[in-house]
Amino acid sequence: MRYFLFLILLFLISCGKNLDGIDNTPPQKPVIVSQNYDPSFYTESGIRPVSNSNHLRIDWFESEDDDIEGYFLERRELVGSDTTWIRVSNEITSDTTLVDNDLVFENEDTPSRFFYRVIAVDESDNMSKPSNTKNFKLLKKAKILDFYISDGKLVIDAIYQGNIGNETKYAVLRLINGSNIVYAEPKEAFLLDENINFSVDLNEVDIDLNNLYARVDIVNSINGIHTAGSYSQLKLLENN
Repeated sequence: MRYFLFLILLFLISCGKNLDGIDNTPPQKPVIVSQNYDPSFYTESGIRPVSNSNHLRIDWFESEDDDIEGYFLERRELVGSDTTWIRVSNEITSDTTLVDNDLVFENEDTPSRFFYRVIAVDESDNMSKPSNTKNFKLLKKAKILDFYISDGKLVIDAIYQGNIGNETKYAVLRLINGSNIVYAEPKEAFLLDENINFSVDLNEVDIDLNNLYARVDIVNSINGIHTAGSYSQLKLLENN
């Protein structure tokens, strides 16, 4: 009889509920999406800057648990020995992406690195263990100096005047129609204060110049994973 009762208790525990029928089993911990460096990707995911702002967007995979209420995103900034995690929002989100728009910079010229983790919460208010931690350094933005069309080519000149470290470096031109990236071109290993020139042959690519935006991304990557970056201001290209 004792063995039989033990099996019943074990079954209830394995189902995530105690003897009162209360679910006390935490959800599986979430996983933050990594951002691989590949300029041919015309969709964006992972942890990345947001255009026109000093904001960061973080994506994570949806939990496989079927009773998830939502998620909390937490941030930590590496400042001295401070390891305090702060919730980006006190409101739980049911989405698997969130923009952190509460970043503070002491000096725009000094890159700041931010660490993120995600915690899942189920319908019984059980909280998961924290997800894997991802970090990202926001770099100073490039400047688009000029753009023009000459001999069937769209030419865009930009410059970068920030410190980006010793990792593999890229400047990436992205042309955007609406919310769709329609063209991407990388340039590798540029130097501080170097002019960055992009030339797009309009005879070889099918791009509608109406409502076209140009964006220059600055990216540092280690082993193919973005570790730092920034987006330039978007600039509208009028039809010529």
